[in-house]
Amino acid sequence: MMPITLALTGTMGLLPGSRGHTGLLMTGAMMTLVPTYAFLTANLPTIIELGTIDILYGERFTYGAYFIQNAPINAVRFAVLLMLLLTYGRTVVSTNSEQEGTELTEPLTSGQVRLSWLLILAIFFWATDTWHGIAPAWITLAAALVLLLPSAGIFSPQAMKTEIDFSIAFLIAAVFCISAVITDIGLGAKIAKFIVPALALGQGNSFWDFTAVTAFSTVLSHLTIAPATPVVLAPLVGSMSDATGWSINAVAMAHNVGFSTTALPYQSPPLLIGIAIARIPVGALTRLCLVSALVTSVVGIPLTWAWWVWIGFI
Repeated sequence: MMPITLALTGTMGLLPGSRGHTGLLMTGAMMTLVPTYAFLTANLPTIIELGTIDILYGERFTYGAYFIQNAPINAVRFAVLLMLLLTYGRTVVSTNSEQEGTELTEPLTSGQVRLSWLLILAIFFWATDTWHGIAPAWITLAAALVLLLPSAGIFSPQAMKTEIDFSIAFLIAAVFCISAVITDIGLGAKIAKFIVPALALGQGNSFWDFTAVTAFSTVLSHLTIAPATPVVLAPLVGSMSDATGWSINAVAMAHNVGFSTTALPYQSPPLLIGIAIARIPVGALTRLCLVSALVTSVVGIPLTWAWWVWIGFI
């Protein structure tokens, strides 16, 4: 998104260093992060957390149910973020842009058309997984296999050797293995003996339980980074579930609300990439994250708790 956003600032005539230029760059970075937490398949920390839960506890999550459970907090976070970003949009636009008046008239290639239809089909099957029962992971794997078929004309025949980065797959596999080992050797249970009493869970106050679990997840994600947080959180889900009386799924979703609250840019790799590529001012992005996290926590946590109680999730 960053190269596209940088090109857009030039087309719009936004001068580097202006509020509009900074605001548009921050918008590009934040929009690769914030909206994704409403969708099961869209961000790495959630994929790692819920995949680990599946391995450790055999609990499955569906695309549709995940969206319903997380929509309120994400709607509040998204609305607050938009209001904050719009304050950076009041700027004078230069009329001397070299790209002024240019238009993109090139039609889509046949490969791009096929890719678009494949994405539409994948999203359709994700959104309807509660009807057909096919897990989102299998839908994703099937789409990936189609992408790599030479006959699809989307990637080159040598794509698996030259264009595919397997490092992220090794990272996810390593996280799954570490969490499984922590649970198998009993380390997760020993950690839980300290964490659960310290959080005062299971005292008959579900709002406190929800606040404590999400706050713990948020703090932990800033002591590490969001993709690494499930290594510690997932083995604790069973003990937290026993203490609160919630389902495994509910505790995992509370963790998700916690580590999706980004108070500092370094907690999220997408923001770090935005800073590196687009040279987004760290101070401005940090202030945006802090204010957004504060407002969405104060408003979003009570709203999400009330929503979950109303739908019978907790």
